[in-house]
Amino acid sequence: MKNRHYVYVFIVIIIVVVAYLLLKEHKFSWTPTFIHNDTEPYGCELFDSVMSSSLGNRYEVVEDELENVLCMKNHQGKALLCTGSYMTANPKSLFKYIEDGGDVIMATFNLDDDLEALIGLSFEYIDIFAINQPIEGDFIDVTYLNDRNYNQKNYKLSRCIVQEHISGFKEDKDFIKNVEKKYELQKSAVKELKKTRWKDVIISNIQGRKHSLMKTARLGKGNISLISMPLLFTNYGILENHNHELVMRVLNSSQSKKIVRTTFKPDDYVPETSMDLNSDKKSLLNYILSDKSLQSAFYLFLGGLLVFAVFNMRREQRIIPVIKPRKNGQLEFIKQIGSLYKRNKAAENIIMKKYSMLVGKIKNTLHIDITDLANEKDAIDTITKYTGLTSESVRNTLHSIYEYKANIDNEEKNIRNSFKYRREYKNISDETLEYLVSKKKSKTPDKKMVELVDMMNKIDERL
Repeated sequence: MKNRHYVYVFIVIIIVVVAYLLLKEHKFSWTPTFIHNDTEPYGCELFDSVMSSSLGNRYEVVEDELENVLCMKNHQGKALLCTGSYMTANPKSLFKYIEDGGDVIMATFNLDDDLEALIGLSFEYIDIFAINQPIEGDFIDVTYLNDRNYNQKNYKLSRCIVQEHISGFKEDKDFIKNVEKKYELQKSAVKELKKTRWKDVIISNIQGRKHSLMKTARLGKGNISLISMPLLFTNYGILENHNHELVMRVLNSSQSKKIVRTTFKPDDYVPETSMDLNSDKKSLLNYILSDKSLQSAFYLFLGGLLVFAVFNMRREQRIIPVIKPRKNGQLEFIKQIGSLYKRNKAAENIIMKKYSMLVGKIKNTLHIDITDLANEKDAIDTITKYTGLTSESVRNTLHSIYEYKANIDNEEKNIRNSFKYRREYKNISDETLEYLVSKKKSKTPDKKMVELVDMMNKIDERL
């Protein structure tokens, strides 16, 4: 009984720990990371999973900076989906990638100052508190304009997704010249870039004021797109309302090109969690699970406790007596019955019992009655087809059985009549008459009887 107490205590501890982990309130981190394996609202694990299921082999995730991906030969001519809170890249590499036929979709809150100066666009914050509308639980009307692939359609996006819009860059000629010199850009390329005509793809309508949320332009053989809603491409963004349809419209603007999403995870990245022990809402278990060493030690302790309970829950076994199985006496019984028939020289009884058993088995297996002489031909054909024996052997067997049975019946009838008309047996009882008849017709088995039994056994074995 003492050993059982350890088991009960261990089970209670496990139930309490599991119940706590299941029922405790999950504290989400709302910091945008755009990292592939981040399950928080503004991570991208679920987003990448949905895109992989929808696009199949056309979707890929590369955890590297945009500037490094632009230089990779195996990604040339693809559509790069660049997501992040801040975006920077070498303008010379970026423009060359686009001019050679690649597409770049940059979804971010802020662009590098050099890129803003060369592209001529920047991002501005939408002050939602200045909008005279209820904020909580409210949505912003967004319109995807007509293009070559889709017709115009309206969507509703949460205010947390629509935080900024795209506006013009306040041009500073001296600054732009310095940027051109810095990256050794040719004047012809800069002029061509400045002539680029940006087209609105997605706009918002807030109290009658329209803001551009996505712009795209043609540059050489490729396209460049700017999106001020990077949170649309996160776990939270893909789950809200009908955002999945809007995301697919944006990605399908690159037609049949393979989509490569770039994301950068710093070496010192640590997922933001609520594991601060100094907070009133934090528990000791949270603190233990936040550190890898403590977490390993805690799981090792639980594993050792489980092993201890398993090895101590066994009770002491008492000696189990060996019970001898009952002896099978069927063989002895059969030998005894066989000896009885042999001693009484009742060979006819053995043959007739074999015959009755064969009749019953054929009736149960083939659903035919071999005692019905009117259907003898059908019975022979059925038995022949089922057993594989020749029709002649089956016919001879049945005829031998019929002949033997008729002989026995006639012999028994003659013996019975001989006793019946003899003067000294006129007043005997029926039991005595049966005994005298059986004794009179008893004989030892001859060769013909043995052959008849063998013929019946052949049919019996093949049924």
